[in-house]
Amino acid sequence: MLLDRRGRRDGDDRLQRAAALITGAVGPVMDNPATRTRDIGGTLDAADFAPEIRRTIEHTGETA
Repeated sequence: MLLDRRGRRDGDDRLQRAAALITGAVGPVMDNPATRTRDIGGTLDAADFAPEIRRTIEHTGETA
């Protein structure tokens, strides 16, 4: 992922944490049939999928 690569290259822990939060949110969002995108059998498009990732991250209470 670009954020992780850039964080490692620049020594920016915040970018690395942001990458980890996003990566950690993708699985649970994709596991839920209600939040899957159309290409994998769901009903959402990319514009709807991204807010689900954000909500999942916000639900954890963690920050980058």
